[in-house]
Amino acid sequence: MNGNPERSLRNEEIIPILLGLFEILVGLLFITGIAFSTTTVNALLSDLGLGLIAAGITTATLEYITRKRMRQDINEIKKANFESIIKGLITEPIFREIQEHIIREPFLRRNFSIIITLKWKDEPLKDYLELNRFLSYEIENISQIPGTYILRSFEEKKYEDKFPGNTAIEEIKVQKMPFTDDAALSIYSGESLKKYIDGIETGIYARIPIVFNPSEKAKINVKLRTLYRSSDSYTFCLESQTVQLQLTVMHPSDLKIELIPLHPAKNAFINELDELTMKRWRSEVGFLPFQGFVISWQPAC
Repeated sequence: MNGNPERSLRNEEIIPILLGLFEILVGLLFITGIAFSTTTVNALLSDLGLGLIAAGITTATLEYITRKRMRQDINEIKKANFESIIKGLITEPIFREIQEHIIREPFLRRNFSIIITLKWKDEPLKDYLELNRFLSYEIENISQIPGTYILRSFEEKKYEDKFPGNTAIEEIKVQKMPFTDDAALSIYSGESLKKYIDGIETGIYARIPIVFNPSEKAKINVKLRTLYRSSDSYTFCLESQTVQLQLTVMHPSDLKIELIPLHPAKNAFINELDELTMKRWRSEVGFLPFQGFVISWQPAC
C-alpha cells in the first residue's frame, strides 16, 4: 500500500520546520541557559549556540524552499522527457497539436451533462422542431499556475425568417467551488450577457473569460435554443479535453432518435435508458477536442 500522498507531502514539509525549531531551541539553551566557570568554555558554547540557531533557520526555511523547488524541477523534467518521447513517435505537425491542446492544456472538464429537449414548433404541421440544450460541467485548472479559461458558447441561427428571435443563448452560470457565498456565483443573462455576445450572420457566439488559480474548480451551466427540421441532425463536438459524459434526449413520441458517436472507441457510449420519449447514454472514455456525437431524428413511421 502506497499510503496517502498528500499526508506524505505534508510530512515532508513539516519535518524540516520542526527540526529547524529544535536546533534553534538548543542553540538558545547553549547561549542563555548554561554557565561554566571558564570564559573559554562559555565562549565556545555561545558560538555553538549561534551556529545551531543559524542552522535551524536554514533548515526551517531554505531546506523547505529547496525541496519544493526540486519537486517542481523533477515534474518539469518528467514532462519534458514525456514530450520528447511522444515527439519521436509522430510527425511534427501532429505533435504540435497534441502539445498545445492536450499535454499543455491547463483545464480539464469533468461530469459533462448534455440535456437536449426537442418539441414541435408548428403543430399540427410538424415541419419544425425547437431544440433546447442544457449543458452542465465541472472545470478545473490542473496546472501549477493561474490561468484564464475562455468559456465559449455558440448557437447556429436557423430558420430565423420563419421564427425571428428563436435562436438564443439564454443563460450562463459560473459557480466557483466550493460554493461559499453569492460572490462565488456569476449569472450571465439579458443585459449582463449582451457584452460577451458576438452576433454573426450564421449564429450567436459568446466568449466569457474566467480566471482560475491552480487546482481551482467551477461548475458551469449553459442554456441555449434554436430550430431544426422534422428530419434533421444535431452535431456536438467538445472543444477541450473532457471525461465522464452523459447525454439525455427528451423528444415527442412520434420521433425516431439515433445516436452516432464521433469517437474511435468501440463502446464510447453506453445506452442507459431507451423509452418512448426519453433516451440516455453515458460515456466513461476520455474525449479530445472535436470528438463528440451526432443525434439524428426523423418522424416515426
